[in-house]
Amino acid sequence: MNSNFSEIEIKRLLYRNGDSKYLMNGKQVRLKDIQELFMDSGLGHESFSIISQGRVEHIFSAKAEDRRAIIEDVAGVYNISK
Repeated sequence: MNSNFSEIEIKRLLYRNGDSKYLMNGKQVRLKDIQELFMDSGLGHESFSIISQGRVEHIFSAKAEDRRAIIEDVAGVYNISK
């Protein structure tokens, strides 16, 4: 996978029939290609650098203590502050 770009645009197109396809810089790629690109970068589906729309809503509607825990986790101090 050629990732020698200063910026990478990733899109997922969803179709009404349930199918989807992934694009990287306008070129169709496999989900596996995208996962491999992010594997060693600290970015991924469980990290806070990529946040789904549902997760954003959860963060905004969370209690203050829960938001603080999220922020501490992102900052890398959650386990230290316990």
